[in-house]
Amino acid sequence: MEMSPHGCISSVRSFRDIEMSPHGGISSVRSFRDIEMSPHGCISSVRSFRDIEMSPHGCISSVRSFRHIGMSPHGGISSVRSFRDIEMSPYDFGTKNWREKREVDEDTLKRQIEERKLKEEEEQRLNEAFEQQRIRDAQLATLLERKIEEDKRRMNSEINTFRTVYQKPENRREFDLYDPDRLKKDIPCRLADDDPRCGLSSAQKFEGEDLSSKERLKTQVEQQRAWLEQQMAERKAAENERKSAEEAYQAALVARDKRACDLDRMEQETRRRLNEATLRTEEQESKHCLEERRELEDKRAEMFNIVTFCNVVMLQTEEQESKHRLEERRELEDKLAEMFNIVTFCNTEEQESKHRLEEKKELEDKRAEMFNIVTCDMLTENPETCRSNLGPQRIVGYMYRGMSPEEKEEVRRHQLKQIEEKRLEREAEARRDAEWDSLATGMARHIVLKDRELMRKQRELNKQLFQQNKLLSKEQKSHQEYVERVVFTNEPTPAYFAQFNTSTR
Repeated sequence: MEMSPHGCISSVRSFRDIEMSPHGGISSVRSFRDIEMSPHGCISSVRSFRDIEMSPHGCISSVRSFRHIGMSPHGGISSVRSFRDIEMSPYDFGTKNWREKREVDEDTLKRQIEERKLKEEEEQRLNEAFEQQRIRDAQLATLLERKIEEDKRRMNSEINTFRTVYQKPENRREFDLYDPDRLKKDIPCRLADDDPRCGLSSAQKFEGEDLSSKERLKTQVEQQRAWLEQQMAERKAAENERKSAEEAYQAALVARDKRACDLDRMEQETRRRLNEATLRTEEQESKHCLEERRELEDKRAEMFNIVTFCNVVMLQTEEQESKHRLEERRELEDKLAEMFNIVTFCNTEEQESKHRLEEKKELEDKRAEMFNIVTCDMLTENPETCRSNLGPQRIVGYMYRGMSPEEKEEVRRHQLKQIEEKRLEREAEARRDAEWDSLATGMARHIVLKDRELMRKQRELNKQLFQQNKLLSKEQKSHQEYVERVVFTNEPTPAYFAQFNTSTR
C-alpha cells in the first residue's frame, strides 16, 4: 500500500480485505490484486477483484466479480469490463457511460446468489480443511519438537555419563600437576636402564653407562655366535641332504645301467648260442645230404653200368649159340628182375631223399621262424619301433622299449656334465663355508678385541673420574676449612637473638 503526500491512498496491490471508516470513502474491499488511487484520494483504476463495497459517500456501493474498472479523475467509473454485478450509489456524479437504467433479471440474480453461496461454502470448506491441516501440522511440529527435546536430553545424559565414566579427573593428561597424592606416588629419578623417563634430556643415562653393559655385550656375542652356528648347521644339513639325494640318484643310475648291461649280455649270449646251434645243425644236415647224394649217385652209376652190361650181353647172346640162349635169357631175366628191384630201391631211396629234403626244409623254416621270433623288434626291444609318425620327438608309449645307444650316450654325457657341475658346486660351497668360518672367527676375534678396548677405555674413564673426584674432594675440604676458619669465626650467641622483638615497634 502506497500513500500520497496528502495522506490519501495512492496505490494498493495484492490483498484480500480492506475495511475503511464511514468517512474514508471505502467501507470494504475484498480479494483484489491492484487498486490505483488518484491524487485526490479517489480510485482511478481497479483490476481483478471480486467484491468492493463502498460507503454511501464513496461513489460505488457494490462491485462483485469483475476484472477491470477504469475510474474517472473525479472518482467515477469511466469504463467497466467483464463484471457480473455493479450497484452504483445514487450520489454517483462521475459516470458518463452509465445513464440509462436496466431491468433486473431475477433468475440471473438468484443464480448468482446461489453461485455465491456455493462459492462461500466451498471457501468455508477449504478454510476448514486448511485449518485442520494447520492443526495437524502444529501437532506434528509439536511432536517433532518434543522428540528433538527428548533427543537433546538423552544426548546430554549420555554425554554426562561418558564424562563421568571415561573422563575422570585422574585420567587427564595434566592430572599429575595437581594430584593431591603426588608426593605419595612419586618414584626415584631412575629405577632401571629401561626406565621410560630416562630420555635424552633427563641426563640420567649416557651411552655406555647402562648397568647391564657387560651382560649385554656378552649376550650379543653369544647370540651372534649362535646365529653363525645355526647358519652353519643349516648349511651342513642342506649339504648332507643334497649329497644323500645325489647318492640315491647315482645309485639308481648305476642300477639301471647295470640292468641294461646284464640284459645286453644275456641277449648277446642267447644270439651266440642260437647261431652256434644253427651252424651245427646246418653242418650236420649238409654232411648227411652229401653222403646220401654220393650213395645215390653211386647206385645210379652202378645201375647204368648194369643196364649197359645187360644190353651188351643181350647183343652178344643173340650172336652166340642158341642152345645157351634160353639159359642166358633166364639168367638175363633174373638179372633184369634184380635190376628192376635195384631201380625200385633207387626210386624209393630218391623218394625218401625228397622226403628228407622236405623235412629239412620244414626244419629250416621252423628254425628261421624261431630266429625271426628271437630277433624280432618285440623281443629285442628295438627302440626304432616306438617312433611316432607325428614327429621325431614323439614316441608311442605302448611300444617304447628303452633308449637307444645314442640317447644313452647323450644321457651319460649330461650325467658327466652334471657330475662336473656338482663337483664345482661342492668346491664353491666348501670355499664359501671356509669363508664363513674365517668370517665368524674374525668377527669373534674382533668382538674380543673390541671388548678389551672398551674395558680399557672404561678403566681409563674410571681413573679420570677418580682423579676428578679426588680433586673435588680436596677443593671442598679446603673450602670447608676456609669457611670454618674465616667465615664462621664470629658465631652469634643467644644474647644476639634476644635483643630482637623486645618492643611493639
